[in-house]
Amino acid sequence: MEDESDPGRKFRAVIRAFVGYLKGISVLALSEYLEVGRGNDEIDEMIVGAHLRRPSLGHWNHFLRSIVEQRRTPPAGSGAQRWNNLADALSDCRAVLVSSAGQAPREALVSRGIKLVMMEGLIDEGLDAVFRGEEIRAPLRKNHRCGSGAGCSGNGQGCS
Repeated sequence: MEDESDPGRKFRAVIRAFVGYLKGISVLALSEYLEVGRGNDEIDEMIVGAHLRRPSLGHWNHFLRSIVEQRRTPPAGSGAQRWNNLADALSDCRAVLVSSAGQAPREALVSRGIKLVMMEGLIDEGLDAVFRGEEIRAPLRKNHRCGSGAGCSGNGQGCS
């Protein structure tokens, strides 16, 4: 019988859990991809090719990174327009969870019907609350405060 306190055993258990989690997320992303029918040749080859039939952790990781959409943020320095562009890019989102946000990004997101959640802690708890339509519990909520004596210059580059 293996010793339950063996660090190697614990490490292997963590790796198995991570691989299972990665595969589970990949399956969800795959089902959404197939439902939407995006038709990316590289991803389609990964699906029907040998990579996912006998996958390794690297194959699942590459697949997930390929299938999940990444969005670029507008460049800094364009003031309020930057936040309007960002809000437009996120217009299909229900909510955005952040550690903090100034007045301009808050107004841009909220004006487009995107809920802005400023919080700290585990993102899973914040997402659960958003998807259930519940209030974020107090230890996760966060109020934005500018630094001591700082004011907003409105240039989209943070507090000055």
